[in-house]
Order: sequence, then structure tokens, then C-alpha cells
Amino acid sequence: MLMRFVSATCVGALFLLPGVLWAQKMPTKPAASRLDLAFTYNAQDSNLTSGNKFWMQGGGAQLTDTLTRRFGLTADLSGAGSGKISPSGAGLTLLTITVGPTYSLAFPRHREAQRPVRLFGEALAGLANGFSSVFPGTQGAQSTARSLALKVGGGMDIDLTPRIAVRVLQADWLRTQLPNGASNVQNSLQLGAGIVWHLP
Repeated sequence: MLMRFVSATCVGALFLLPGVLWAQKMPTKPAASRLDLAFTYNAQDSNLTSGNKFWMQGGGAQLTDTLTRRFGLTADLSGAGSGKISPSGAGLTLLTITVGPTYSLAFPRHREAQRPVRLFGEALAGLANGFSSVFPGTQGAQSTARSLALKVGGGMDIDLTPRIAVRVLQADWLRTQLPNGASNVQNSLQLGAGIVWHLP
């Protein structure tokens, strides 16, 4: 029941967020608020069990509404995969859907007034989906599995134009709880870089 509730909450949030954000873009919204859409390439250092590490590659998309000058709300969709994560030759595709608050600070670069450098931190929670792998269970091995996901981290954006920024670096700690026959816990380091669009 808990997993169904989390799944429904995450999916519902992703469907409702654009409508909420659109409504918040009305003229009554503070001028400091804006909508950012980021696309990143990600490299992820993960572990099958304790001491058994491997790298995955993939990408992600983040939709962030900066509700105030400091605080915002972020919806994150990230995917990564590897063709071989164990001596048995099993691979893994991992998809995470998370939402949560974002805190950011903007700084001027070269004493310019438009504040083109932004540091941000985020704390997100949601759902992790594992595919095309081997997940041990009480009824035998399965090729798919789901678990809760926690993502905590941050990064730095540098504006190139009033509408486009480069995400120089984003680093997140990702915790999942997919079955692995041992602790059933994975702690991953996700590194990313990409492009950000400041939407009107």
C-alpha cells in the first residue's frame, strides 16, 4: 500500500505541477519568480552490495519553479543504465522520479548587476524503478523492482544569456532500497552537467 501511495503521489505531482506552475505565472506573481527547465548528462557511481561498485550513464530533466528569491519546488526525472553490474553479466536500468524543495543563492559575476551565477541545494523524495536486471525475492528472482528514493545535493548554474544558463556541475547523493539479497540499500553518487532554460 505504501508503494502504491508513493507512486500515485509522485505521478500525480508530475502531472499537476505544470498546471500549478502555469497558474503561478499570472501577473500577480512576484517578479523574482521564474520557471527553469534543465537537461543534464549524468554519470552515477552505484553499488550492488557493500564494496561492489559500478558506474552507470544516463540523463535527467528538472523542472523548477522559483517561488521566491530563495526557495523553489523541483520535479526531477533521471535515468541511468549499465550493461554489466556483476560477474554474472546482469545489467541495470534505473529510473527515479522525485519532487521536493530547492534553495538557491544568486551572486553577481564580474560585479555585473544581473546576478548570473546561482548556487542551489535540493532535498527530493519519490520513487525508484529498476529494470532489466536481477532482483532476488521470496518468490524467486525478478527483472523489475521498485523502492523509495531520496536525493539530496546541489550544483551551480552560470547564465550565458537572460534565457540560457549552463549547469557547470550538479552532485547528488541518491539512496534507493532495491532488493539485492543483502542490505537492500544502495547509496549512489550522481554527477551531472547540462543546459538550463529560464522560461518566461
